[in-house]
Amino acid sequence: MVGEKDNKDIFIVDENNNNDFTDDSIRLYKKLNWDDTDPLFKCSYLISNGNKIVKDSSWLRIGESSKRFSLGRSEYLTGEFYIDSEKFKIGIVESINPFSFTYSHDPELALLPELGVKKDSMSEGDILKIGEFLHLNNEYYRFQKITNNGEFVTLVKDKSFKTRVGTQIGMLAPSFNAITVSGDTIISSNLQKKPTIIVNSCGCGGDIESTEAYYKIKNTYHKNLIFCTWILALIKR
Repeated sequence: MVGEKDNKDIFIVDENNNNDFTDDSIRLYKKLNWDDTDPLFKCSYLISNGNKIVKDSSWLRIGESSKRFSLGRSEYLTGEFYIDSEKFKIGIVESINPFSFTYSHDPELALLPELGVKKDSMSEGDILKIGEFLHLNNEYYRFQKITNNGEFVTLVKDKSFKTRVGTQIGMLAPSFNAITVSGDTIISSNLQKKPTIIVNSCGCGGDIESTEAYYKIKNTYHKNLIFCTWILALIKR
């Protein structure tokens, strides 16, 4: 519910889901900073867990973003389990669907500690989507599904991982053709049984060290290795 108080825009949310606004806080409607946790407030709701309707809660932020009314959910899930006496912990987010309390759209999973060491940051390669694989205790487990409310996660052991074609580390690489900036054609079949280095470097962002390292490797090993140079151009339209 939106309104005005003391010439300021305000809103009220039924935070405890009891169809009564008299016991809820009056909040200022203002511009959102998505990196700030101050606007977050807890809200209860009813949701299906796949078998029945249950009560749950999450953290919301409401305000103005890009001159429009905006609403977002801010939460993540963690789960712990054991495989052969080894303890594992995973985290799951649903970042693509912030307007819903469900995890049915595009959930992402990551292994939080590895070999007992807690990770303090995640790379893109650490983030898995539905259908991708976790490497646990020398076995591969497919991220099969997650229930609507995030209560249960299904991981399926898959012994065919190393014979699968894909882009995850450990899979067979898919075949491809590519054109280099020099106009040469690179065919994946020609790279087999040859040492290959793939370098991702961006000097335009101030990353001088990786660019210098690339040219140092190229100048030292250019006779024995295949180098593919890729350029990403950002075009203003």
